Amino acid sequence: MVRRATWQWMSGWALLGTLALGLGCGSSSKTTPTSTTPSYTVSGTVTFTKVPMVVDASGVPTGLQTDPTKFVSSPARGIMVRAVRGKTETNASGHQEVFWSVVATTYTTSEGKYSLTVAGDYPTYIEMLSLEQGPSSQPVKLIATDIASSIPIVDRPIYALRKGFDGSAPAGNNVPGVLPTANTTVDFSVGLTTQWWVAPTWTSLATQATLESSGTGSRIVNILDAAYSFALIYGDPTLGMVMNLHYVAGSAWNFGSKGSFVEFDPTTYYPANSDGTSRQPFGAIRAANGLDDAWNDSALYHLFARNLQFRIGVQGAFPTVPKADRSDLQDLFPEVALLEGFSDAQAAILNKSPYLVTNANGVPTVRDIRNRTNLGSDVYSAATAAALGWEVALKANSLPSPGTPTDWANLTGAASNRFFIPAAPKDVNNNPLDIFSLYGQVARLKEARTAGETVDLATIFTDAVLTPFVAPFGLTWPRPTTGVHATYLANWGADPNSLVPATTPPVFTLSMADAHLNGLNLYPNQSKGEIYRAIFTISKDLNYRVSVQTPGGIPAGAQVRVALGGQSLLFDASTPSHEIWLRNGGSTTPVNQILQVRLLSPSTLQPDLPITFRMERLN
Repeated sequence: MVRRATWQWMSGWALLGTLALGLGCGSSSKTTPTSTTPSYTVSGTVTFTKVPMVVDASGVPTGLQTDPTKFVSSPARGIMVRAVRGKTETNASGHQEVFWSVVATTYTTSEGKYSLTVAGDYPTYIEMLSLEQGPSSQPVKLIATDIASSIPIVDRPIYALRKGFDGSAPAGNNVPGVLPTANTTVDFSVGLTTQWWVAPTWTSLATQATLESSGTGSRIVNILDAAYSFALIYGDPTLGMVMNLHYVAGSAWNFGSKGSFVEFDPTTYYPANSDGTSRQPFGAIRAANGLDDAWNDSALYHLFARNLQFRIGVQGAFPTVPKADRSDLQDLFPEVALLEGFSDAQAAILNKSPYLVTNANGVPTVRDIRNRTNLGSDVYSAATAAALGWEVALKANSLPSPGTPTDWANLTGAASNRFFIPAAPKDVNNNPLDIFSLYGQVARLKEARTAGETVDLATIFTDAVLTPFVAPFGLTWPRPTTGVHATYLANWGADPNSLVPATTPPVFTLSMADAHLNGLNLYPNQSKGEIYRAIFTISKDLNYRVSVQTPGGIPAGAQVRVALGGQSLLFDASTPSHEIWLRNGGSTTPVNQILQVRLLSPSTLQPDLPITFRMERLN
């Protein structure tokens, strides 16, 4: 069996087809009135009531605010607002019927304001949706159904609030169309118990929207506003496509020990996640009573940060299961350590506190990301990446360490943003020298300041500063040039061929010695010994017979996945070999090929497997 490399497939979230929001048909801009039809402008402000987290004098979160006088009215930023008109036409049965369609769409500003212009020819209502697209290139959509539902993504309902063009909202009327006759103001103020319409995604089915029995209220907007806040500082919080997050308040969704999550494997919810041309990313926000993450900004920021880290960096070693708890924060493949650690640090910086509120193992807890006790102190530790990231942010903002809540309030994510953007070291010819790792990110602190950066990190983080700065985190600076930490990417040279001794790939070992069971009682197969990476060059198109050999054969319960040349090759005890072509695209210079070999054994702790990776040239 030969198929596309897993992470290329994953990055293909955004490449598999045209992005379909599934929000019905209609114009995405204002309508063009005829010479005899006047046009009118509707504008307004969208706000929501936010319930803040209470912290003690040391900055430790103690729970959500319960005093209504201390709730905050905030602008709803980046929220989709659209005008929907009803035109009476003759249907296929010869009867008169009102057909509803979108005639204008916009998104609220950073102040929650919007404005639309429409023709005054048909009854029109104004609708705000549970969809945010502010600073990010892709939208985040909140869906009003179970993530495991069999309903196709294009038909899954979303949340909507609707008012007539004159601002009226008659009780029980799900299509409150009013003929525009003058410019008007229509505001939306989403309170704690505001009832939403659970609406079909297709505007033509607008009359099928049903009102919530109890109001989910502003929790919907807070989830979306967290995405806006994240994008404002760090960038797109999606996986490069519309991010479909499922949320139904008060449901029994606690997802065990997983909490709120995004599923990185597009096969998990297939075919429901397919819009016909692509597989859209699915995620879910924990919604169970007492374990609701809608007001937990740190959990939301963490989810969005993990998306970003996966999208721009860690696609080659994505977890085989969603992150389940905090037990697997050490002994990780270096890229995975960044994924898990940096997502914690970015969440903490945005939250302006090192304390993250989590619901690990179903019990609400507060976790200090600076605490690395029994979680490792090296490049393989996600806890180390998180703690170091926090310290980098403090120093980049000229704040003391450990500091106080008063100091943390002055944190800005922009000052240290570069540190959290994965970049692999390269030579002068732009050839990769390593994979993404904490060492590579520390090196980024020494890069020259670029346009738009608020701080010159290179003047702050000199070698003289970095050496003692990173030592408590188990890192040696400058980075060692020999030994295991010189690079985590093996170099196999040019045109490897197991039929020629001089170009035979070396024997290496896949090991689960440092693998840890997670909260689902599974091995995620992302420890430092379970993944092997190598680079080599090819001088022309080469045809290979590839095989994975180990003494005694690949054991029961295990598979070895090889990612090479845009293909994913799966080996087990019954798979002798695969034949593949590696293409150089007609280049006159050698072309790099990255190889990944990964042990997959989620249920069984396997012994060390010495691997002879044979690449027999067939041309």
